[in-house]
Amino acid sequence: MKVALIPEAGVLITNLIFKNGHTPLQMYEMSPEKAREKDTSEEEVIDKDSSLYKLNGYLVQEGNKYVGNEVPSGIKGRLSLADHIIQEAEAVIVLGRRPKNYRQMYDRLNDTILLYGGVGTGNFPKFLLYLLRKKKIPRLEMSYPTNRDELIGIFERTNTFLQNLEEYPKDYVSNDDNLTTDAIPYKEKISIEEFRKIVNKYPPSNGWYIFLERLILIKYMLCFSSS
Repeated sequence: MKVALIPEAGVLITNLIFKNGHTPLQMYEMSPEKAREKDTSEEEVIDKDSSLYKLNGYLVQEGNKYVGNEVPSGIKGRLSLADHIIQEAEAVIVLGRRPKNYRQMYDRLNDTILLYGGVGTGNFPKFLLYLLRKKKIPRLEMSYPTNRDELIGIFERTNTFLQNLEEYPKDYVSNDDNLTTDAIPYKEKISIEEFRKIVNKYPPSNGWYIFLERLILIKYMLCFSSS
């Protein structure tokens, strides 16, 4: 089966997809055999049949059908490169965004190569995940591992998903970490009443504080009503 990976090109997850007899869908497709033969100094071994090198003419604008005109051209361009992923994906594996206070298990280069690959822009994976979620295909979503045990768990969960992929129903979803479209674990918002109690717990000492308090409350209410 053809499996999409978000973010794409993480070496370890991609290798697991190959080992379990499936095909990873990538913007620049490269099998392990071709990768071993590849010599970056020799242009003739570059896979000219890859979708990356066939993007010309009207294909350049394929990404426009997924988003509105206000979306930046960089995201549209990457969606054009990912059009075959969106159309052909029969399953998807999602690795969540790195936490803000993440302490690297390895150096920066190895963390990027082993788990993430090149994402290009932080907003592109959000659009890709949203579009693939709409397809109702088997989906495995996992938060970013922050220690050795969680990393081992990522591999175990990925292997289990891939080994049983053909038995899952089309709408199967494994999202034990409760990832959102932003690829971060969902955090429940507090109610407006509870927020007001927190604000009122500290009485204002002057007019400026009152103004700031009310401004924060209005901003919060607007964010709450739009979510």
